[in-house]
Amino acid sequence: MKKLLYETTAGNPKKLIRPIILSTLSELINFLPTIFIFWALQIILKAFLDKSPPNASLLWGIGVFLVLFLAVMMLFEILAYRALYRSAYGVSAIGRIELAKDIAKLPLGYLESKDPGSLSYVLMSNYASLETALSHKLPICIANTIVPIIVFIGLLLLNYQMAIAMFICLPLSLISLWLTQIFIAKLGAKQQQAKRESENRLQEYLDGIKVIKAYGLVGAKFSRLLESFEALRRSSLRLEILSAPLVMTSLAFVGAGLGIMIFMGRYLMLEGALDIFTFIAFLMIGTKAFVPFSTSAIAYAESKYFQKAGHQILELKSQPPQSGAELPPKDYHIEFKNVSFSYQNTPVLKNISLQIPPNQFIALTGPSGGGKSTILKLIARFYDPNEGSIYFGGKDIKTLDPQAYRQNLSMVFQNVYLFADTIANNIALGRENASISQIMEVCKKANCTEFITHMPQGLQTPITSKGDNLSGGQKQRIGIARALLKDSPIILLDEFSAALDALNELKIQQAINALIQNKTIIAIAHKLKTIQNAHTILYIAQGQIQEQGSHQELLDLNGQYAKLWRLQNP
Repeated sequence: MKKLLYETTAGNPKKLIRPIILSTLSELINFLPTIFIFWALQIILKAFLDKSPPNASLLWGIGVFLVLFLAVMMLFEILAYRALYRSAYGVSAIGRIELAKDIAKLPLGYLESKDPGSLSYVLMSNYASLETALSHKLPICIANTIVPIIVFIGLLLLNYQMAIAMFICLPLSLISLWLTQIFIAKLGAKQQQAKRESENRLQEYLDGIKVIKAYGLVGAKFSRLLESFEALRRSSLRLEILSAPLVMTSLAFVGAGLGIMIFMGRYLMLEGALDIFTFIAFLMIGTKAFVPFSTSAIAYAESKYFQKAGHQILELKSQPPQSGAELPPKDYHIEFKNVSFSYQNTPVLKNISLQIPPNQFIALTGPSGGGKSTILKLIARFYDPNEGSIYFGGKDIKTLDPQAYRQNLSMVFQNVYLFADTIANNIALGRENASISQIMEVCKKANCTEFITHMPQGLQTPITSKGDNLSGGQKQRIGIARALLKDSPIILLDEFSAALDALNELKIQQAINALIQNKTIIAIAHKLKTIQNAHTILYIAQGQIQEQGSHQELLDLNGQYAKLWRLQNP
């Protein structure tokens, strides 16, 4: 039970204390009208049996009290539900924010190993399950278990034989409920897996909608999406259809206890050991007591389903963040020492060693798949090397605080990611306190002003998700403006001119020239004209540095770089 509470609350079981207390009090208070109705019924029946008029003033008093009590009970119910929902949605909201922060600290390798929809599933669907568990299931489940126990103790004092008869089938009901919970846990896990898979496939479908339309795969023809939805339908139906009879079996045992109590009451009344009023009290209170138990039984059976959601949240939270706590030094010298790296056991870099002095323009070129982008990702510490070390100012970057270390880096990649926000906010991403005048200044340097001035709202023009309402060249220049504004000492450029036309390439090159003043630049390029002024050019192939030197030195070497230069410049 302890594990169930811990996992279903995603590690916050104490948040349940107040809702449980309020729910328990609420359920106990719900019994008072039944007791007063029994009292009024007893007065009327006794008067009828004695052939005398009932005590009218007492009955009026009970009636008035019931009306007032129901008003107070309604107010208490509102307070109890407010506490339930505030606690549930508070835990969920804070949990989502904290988990999002934790995800940002995880290594990129772990994040890339996950399906695109799996992390959003944990953040959204699993926390939605948590909200349901905390607001509707667990507090009510626990409260509705406590109340029948209290009622049972009270009924034992009233007549132990009737009380035992009423609850004699309860152990069978609990065993049935326990087996039901195990069964639902297995079915629920399969249904959640099918739900995650369908969300992944839907995300894939939406992300690739242009390709899907081009190849006529829209709708039912896109079999992967259709199959995932069909699997979700089957698993959901299986969960509902197979679990319902099991829960009803547990409730049937409870109903059997009420039947046994009635037979016991008849027997005891015939023996003269039970009066009619006590029998009626057992019927009314006993029937009322099993209503919350029935609710609790269903909620408890479903709790394993919600426990799985909590377990997945805790599993993600338990992933170790990237190590390092030291502040980075002010020396911006970068060194690779015998660095090797593999993607899922596929070697990408093999025993790389290189020096990158401050304020140098270092260019990486070579065939695709040679390891160039991996070098940039290792410098940015998106990954840690499998072997060897990378040093920043003489310190192993594994010992440095990742967040503080990355403050020294600005990255402009081939596919610049833009958020669904204004142009100004996208540029100010790395420096949120930047003024409009500072943003305008970097826009001029990055050659952004010519297209921003034609936008309907200028810098405040909203950008659609991923910047789909901008051209590739415009997105690149916004990315460069972003890097200029951050003003980091080290700039990483990945294929910044690969897909640009001649005019845009010239404008991007001018923006890059503004960017590299007094900076360390590490750039990947296939167009050798864009890097011929680099201090050092590394020709990387098959995970190794095969040629190294200035543009002229590599031409004089007459190796692979020179061959590629002649191909591009006949």
